[in-house]
Amino acid sequence: MLVFDKDKAYMEVLCEFRKMIDSEFKEGGWLPSVRELSKRFNVSTGTITKAENCLIAESIAESFLRKGIYIIPEKFRVRKIGLVVGDGRESPFLAEAHNIAGILAALKNRGYDCHLIQGRPALNVVRCALTNCVTGLIWLSPPRDAYSTLLDIRREKIFPLITVSSYDSFHPEDRIPDEIPNVSEDSVLSKAKAVDLLLDRGHSKFGHVAGMSTLEYNGIAAKLKKAGIIFDESCCTDSNIPDSGEIGKMVLEQGITALLVEGGPRSVDFVFSELSTLSDDKQPEIIVHNHSMIPEISRAYPNVKLVAVHTTPDRNKMAEAAVDMLLDNLKRPDKIKSIKVDSTCVQPMEEILNK
Repeated sequence: MLVFDKDKAYMEVLCEFRKMIDSEFKEGGWLPSVRELSKRFNVSTGTITKAENCLIAESIAESFLRKGIYIIPEKFRVRKIGLVVGDGRESPFLAEAHNIAGILAALKNRGYDCHLIQGRPALNVVRCALTNCVTGLIWLSPPRDAYSTLLDIRREKIFPLITVSSYDSFHPEDRIPDEIPNVSEDSVLSKAKAVDLLLDRGHSKFGHVAGMSTLEYNGIAAKLKKAGIIFDESCCTDSNIPDSGEIGKMVLEQGITALLVEGGPRSVDFVFSELSTLSDDKQPEIIVHNHSMIPEISRAYPNVKLVAVHTTPDRNKMAEAAVDMLLDNLKRPDKIKSIKVDSTCVQPMEEILNK
C-alpha cells in the first residue's frame, strides 16, 4: 500500500476529501466546519485547513467570509487530467512527442485540460497529482521502479489511471504488470504484416536480427510455424548488434532470403554494413522499423535489398485510445482495461524514397 514518507496526514486527508467530494458533493454544497472535519478524519484543524486551501487553489471550492467553504458543483469544476512523462523527472526528455501531442489534442477534444505531473521517486508523482487535484492520471512509458506505485494507485483507487507504452519490452521484468491498465501497440499484428508481405513475395526461409528470446513475444515464430516454414535459433542472432560476421554467416549457412531487423538506426546501419559484403545473388530482402535516417542508410548501401519499413501512419491512435478509455470510465475506474492498438503498416521502400 502507499505509505507517504512526509505530509502523511495531509496526503491521507486529501485522499479522503477526494472520496467525500465525489460521493457527497456532486451538486456542490457547504463543507462541515473545520472542527467537525478534524474529528471526522482524526487529524489536526491545521491539516484540514491546509487541505481546504488546496481545494480552493484548484478551483474545486470557494471560501466565503463568515460562511465557510463551498464546494463548487461538479459540472463547473476545472476538468483536468494529470500527465506523467517517463520517470517523472523535472526536465523530461520528450522522446515520444507524438504521443504527448496526441494526448493533449484528444483531451482538448473531450473538453479536458492537461496538468503535467512531475516528481521523483514515483511516490512524489502521487503526492503531486493529489495536491493538484487531477481527475485521472495518464502515465506515458513508466519506468520499472514505478510499477509498485502504479499497482498501489490501482488497488487503493487513489484516482483513475491508465498507462501508455509505445514499445513493448522483450524482457519479462520490464513489462508492465497485467493489473495496470495499459495501451500499447499490437506488436504481434505488426510483425504479422511484415511476415505476410515477405510471404507474398515468395520467401520461405526467414531470418531475424534481435534474438530468439523475443520471438515468442512478438509472434514471428508462431506466424511462420502456421505458414509451415521451419524457423529456429539457427535463423536468429542473439542481439541487435551481433558479433562481426555473424549475420552474413547466418544468411549464407541457412540460405536466408528474407530478414526482419529489430532496433534503431544504429542497429540497421550495422546490419547493412555486414550484408553489403555479400554478393548480389545472396542478398536477402529486408524489412526494418521506420526512422528518419533509414533513407540515408539505404542510400549508403545500395546493394542491400531494403524492400519495406514498419511505419505508423496514424501516430495519435494510441494516445486517443488511452484518453477515451480513461475518460469513458472515470466513474468506473475498475473498467479501465489494457488494450492493444493496431497503428502500424508495412510501407514499400519505394514510397519512402520518393517522398
